[in-house]
Amino acid sequence: MEDSRGDVFVRGGGDDRSPVSVFRPSLQRRSTYPCSRFDRLNTAFQALYSPLTLRLIKPGASTPPEEDTWVFIYGGSSSVGQYAVQLAKLSGYKVATVASPRNHQLLSSLGADLIFDVRIIPLHPISAGLTLFTPFQYHDPQVVDKLKKGAREKIHFAVDTISEPNTQATTVRVLAENKPGKVIVILRPSEEARNIRKDVDIIGTSLPRSLEIRPVLKVSLPRSPATLAPTAYGVNTDYVKTNDEERALLSAFLQNTLPGLIKTGKLKSIPTKLWDGGLDKVDEGLTYLQSGKVSAEKVVFDL
Repeated sequence: MEDSRGDVFVRGGGDDRSPVSVFRPSLQRRSTYPCSRFDRLNTAFQALYSPLTLRLIKPGASTPPEEDTWVFIYGGSSSVGQYAVQLAKLSGYKVATVASPRNHQLLSSLGADLIFDVRIIPLHPISAGLTLFTPFQYHDPQVVDKLKKGAREKIHFAVDTISEPNTQATTVRVLAENKPGKVIVILRPSEEARNIRKDVDIIGTSLPRSLEIRPVLKVSLPRSPATLAPTAYGVNTDYVKTNDEERALLSAFLQNTLPGLIKTGKLKSIPTKLWDGGLDKVDEGLTYLQSGKVSAEKVVFDL
């Protein structure tokens, strides 16, 4: 939230009321930073570090991960993906990812060690005339083999930020076969992907296995400037369950670690595209989103 001076107060923790920090980023960047435990940065954190997910070593830990330990992020240029790439790298892991070629330079700047090529194909419309850009289709049909070779068969942890059945299947195939692995997804785990390898655990980010996830459209319009943030899939977060350990872990991250990462520039916000005209031009922004031109950025309206 924002006060009259333009300072940003990020709140987190189990009840979303724990004061975390005050910082003063640029106006556009300010609109993309997290304000609850259900946003993209916190989803990335949960996927990587929760006791219910990968349980990786956190940034700033006294004991770093073993040398040459890899994490694969499917969809590194997505909002969750950009934060996951950065957090994993800050934790000391090697990071492999796939994304559109136009976003390779961005992902390299965020710390990705291996980047290969995918592209998005519009599939079918959802509410309000938006198009759901899924599934992903590879430019490079050899991407799985190249990832495994590039990481020298050392990828055992993965986060799929797209989480369609075919992206989950690809993510499972990327994991090294010399020991069991884990894949974290942000939607429902795919039974087809689970059947590819019985020694790979596919886990949803704190979603009960029986929870139904349905298509929705979410448009978030915070104060000055407004961020247009459509979500292809969503859940009623009243039913998202976390445990006490996970809530405490997230609260500690928001209170003790996140402010320093932001102030020092080690954790970068999602790039923004400023759309002139304020709320009167929201329809144009939606049309721009529908066209598939939005990639690795947030559309922001200056009010």
